[in-house]
Amino acid sequence: MGLRTRLASKPAAVACIWRDEERTYDDLLRAGDRLAADLRSTGVTEGDVVAVVGDYSPTMIAALLALFELGAVAVPLPPSLQPGDRDAKVRIARADHVISIEADDTWTLTQGPGGDRFDLVDTLVQRGHPGLVVFTSGTTGEPKAILHDFEHFFHQFDVARRGNVTLAFFLPDHMAGLNTLFYALCNG
Repeated sequence: MGLRTRLASKPAAVACIWRDEERTYDDLLRAGDRLAADLRSTGVTEGDVVAVVGDYSPTMIAALLALFELGAVAVPLPPSLQPGDRDAKVRIARADHVISIEADDTWTLTQGPGGDRFDLVDTLVQRGHPGLVVFTSGTTGEPKAILHDFEHFFHQFDVARRGNVTLAFFLPDHMAGLNTLFYALCNG
């Protein structure tokens, strides 16, 4: 079962609470659809690498859903990164675009540095799969981008498990943060 199907199976259930306001799964899916249409109209296409700079807000979640729907590669980054660190990660990922989500949950799209596309991104495009980039510092302390096939990443959530109300405290550029987010979304 794909991510969209999983989320659509509980439209009226609370998916997240942000600033004391509940958002349902249907709210997130509709916001993702609107954002996908807006991104498509600005030229974001399948295989584009798009950094998403923002906190775990409804718009950040909708942006990830939109990018996966478009077959793009999402690069989630927290707003707390120092500008130099954020720019370095955007450059390492060769992001074509950057979605910046403000504190009021509005967003803007700017051009990223781009660069020659990684062969692995082309492989995802050939498969028709979206991608997900996370970073690790490894043993050197320098950030390294890791590209995941989102279809394969999502398989860990194929089996429904017990849902929990969860506080997202790992940052969105951290694998544990993304696992927490998608576990919570997929399991209600």
